[in-house]
Amino acid sequence: MLDDARIFHVNVNCSDLAASRAFYLGACGLTEGIRTTPDGVQPGTAFGLDRARWDAWILIGADGFDGGAIDLLAWQDPSPVGRPPGAGEPGFARVVLAVADATATGPVTDPDGVRVELVAGTPTGLTCVTIACADLDASLAFYRGLGFRDAPGDDAGVRILLDAPGGGPVRLGFDAATTPGDGTPRAANTLGIWRTALLVADLDATVARLRAAGIALLSDPQAMAMGPGVPELRFVCFRGPDHEVIELIESPSPTQEQ
Repeated sequence: MLDDARIFHVNVNCSDLAASRAFYLGACGLTEGIRTTPDGVQPGTAFGLDRARWDAWILIGADGFDGGAIDLLAWQDPSPVGRPPGAGEPGFARVVLAVADATATGPVTDPDGVRVELVAGTPTGLTCVTIACADLDASLAFYRGLGFRDAPGDDAGVRILLDAPGGGPVRLGFDAATTPGDGTPRAANTLGIWRTALLVADLDATVARLRAAGIALLSDPQAMAMGPGVPELRFVCFRGPDHEVIELIESPSPTQEQ
């Protein structure tokens, strides 16, 4: 259904952009990619918000934008709220990052308490984002229905892994949730992992297939400014079985990327 979609980045909302940036650069070995900081407030329809303004760094690994990235985002309007999910709560649970230094491996938390697993490997960068599932079988069926494919291997103890429909180095990992959670969808400005973004070539065609399958979208496709020197992006969001958010971004044309 998602055809050529590849995981582009995992969005991590933070309370202090400088402190979180220092953590992901220093402890996790990422580097600066692009800063997105729109000049003013925009309608927040795509995120289920009244308005939206942020300051963010997209942090990349050794393969640059061909690999996975962390979209480290500090909300300015509205302000950040809440906390990352606790261990075992349904929804996005942690990110897995490959690092070259084997002595630096293991579980850590970022300044806001987001769980990060560091594993030895190359190229350095994001390799997996995991979801804690209230109903593991239902979640796997949902993502397989989108076109995700079973993948071999064991990434930092995650034994159920799915590759994105279009392949790529970043996978989705699945664990069973150990607590029920409150069942309330997390707002877009909540601290922690809020969405995982996939690139698609034709957003309108993909949206048509999602709607035909009965998958509800947070909005119609929206175009938003990303800030000075960065192309405007067109995208849409929808929720998975545990209220985790999947974002589909239309790949910029070669003209836009110049």
